[in-house]
Amino acid sequence: MFRFGKRFLIGFTAIGFSTAGFAQSAPGPYDAPSDTHEMDSPEQFAKRVERKQAMLRESLKLSPAQEPAWKQFTQQTRPSAPIVVPTKGEMAKLSAPDRMEQLLATMREGEQRLQVRLDATRAFYAVLTPAQQNTFDRQFSGRPHHGPRGASPWHRADGE
Repeated sequence: MFRFGKRFLIGFTAIGFSTAGFAQSAPGPYDAPSDTHEMDSPEQFAKRVERKQAMLRESLKLSPAQEPAWKQFTQQTRPSAPIVVPTKGEMAKLSAPDRMEQLLATMREGEQRLQVRLDATRAFYAVLTPAQQNTFDRQFSGRPHHGPRGASPWHRADGE
């Protein structure tokens, strides 16, 4: 019996060591190294937006009559300065109702910016043909961005 117990213990230990490597699974979309979560500089962000707009414009195959609407759309949806959010230290100095007011003000500013983008998008969408609208719809499929700093679980191979 002693031999069986010893062999069982050795086998169980070997299995434990062999499965320890599996405990650390393959990195997922949220497990990327910290340097990939760095915020883009304003210049990098503007370049990425321009590149995406160029891809959208190319895929829409706009007619000359649609060019003024495109220019207006890109001007109105141009990225603006980031919303200023108070630091944790500043928020800690505020009372609970004041913190809630600050958060609500930040949310309202974001809502106003989104309303401007929505109005610009609706105006541009109205001048597109049905085929172009389908292309536009596919481009803006409404995929949610979750995770740290907007990391998407549907991350694309091109890093966008």
